[in-house]
Amino acid sequence: VDALPVILRLCKGTLMGGGPWKLAQDTAAEIRLEGADVVAVHPDTDEYGIGKSQTEAVTDLLVSLAEYLVVLERRKERLAPRERRDLEILTLLLEK
Repeated sequence: VDALPVILRLCKGTLMGGGPWKLAQDTAAEIRLEGADVVAVHPDTDEYGIGKSQTEAVTDLLVSLAEYLVVLERRKERLAPRERRDLEILTLLLEK
C-alpha cells in the first residue's frame, strides 16, 4: 500500500537543475509514492517529476517547470486558457 501524499515546501531561491532558473517565491509540491518511484507534483500546474528519492523527484519537477515555461513562452500567441493560466503562474514562480 502506497503512503499518503505529503506536502513539501520549496523555498524561494531554489535552483532548478543547476540553473539558470530558480524559484522567485516559495511554493509547494505534493510528494507521493507510486510503486517504487517517488513523484513530486506542483499543485497549481499539474507538472510533475519522478525519481527514486524525494530529492530526485523534486529536482525533476523543478526542471520540468522551467522547461514548461520555456515552451509556453514560445507559443504565447497560441495558448489555450489553461496554458495561459499556467504561463501566468510560472512567470511569477520562476526567474533567471
